[in-house]
Amino acid sequence: MEKQTYKGISGSTLKIIALISMFLDHFATIVMQNSVHTGSTYCLSAIGRLAFPIFVFLLVEGVQHTRDMRRYVGRLALFALVSEIPFDLAFSGKILTMTYQNVFWTLLIGALVLIGCRRAEMIEVWVWRYLSIILIICSGMLLAEWMHTDYGGLGVAAIALLYICRQTKSTQLLAGCVAFSWEPVAMLAFIPIAFYNGQRGRQMKYIFYCFYPLHLLVFYGLTKL
Repeated sequence: MEKQTYKGISGSTLKIIALISMFLDHFATIVMQNSVHTGSTYCLSAIGRLAFPIFVFLLVEGVQHTRDMRRYVGRLALFALVSEIPFDLAFSGKILTMTYQNVFWTLLIGALVLIGCRRAEMIEVWVWRYLSIILIICSGMLLAEWMHTDYGGLGVAAIALLYICRQTKSTQLLAGCVAFSWEPVAMLAFIPIAFYNGQRGRQMKYIFYCFYPLHLLVFYGLTKL
């Protein structure tokens, strides 16, 4: 029996695009921050703007299709903790600082917001249903701002907006562009997302989780050479 093929871009391909984009961005921000090649640094950082919207989209997909929500949230929480020291070393040169937290915290808060929204959607009275959803989203945004997470409240709002508009692909793409309109280059991320075929692709569950803290440690080491 022939193996069925799917046209478009799988989730694993999107993840690879995001990882490469993030790698280039962090290389420019951490390793080349004192470089005289400001043009190259700017270009690499611009490419890096594609990463977060893709991870937001994949998070929304993950929350909808995961078989074990507790394990999914648990992984985000674990690697938010694991990544904090590498993140602080890379971006501040300190072992631990509370001034700015890594992106896993934003994704974790976003995932909790989506879980809350899913439960709120079961409320029969529509007024209380929508008020509950608004309250949950606003609480998540405030928490992200209070914790000073990467992308902060705007990141959580983007996660919520892509989830709310998930029923129609064109609406979701438009909502994503609106959510990142404050960062125009980031809107280009919705071009590859538009070709997402709904398939997971190759198993890459832990590649992003491990890649994130490891590449930050490597870049920190390069700044010390």
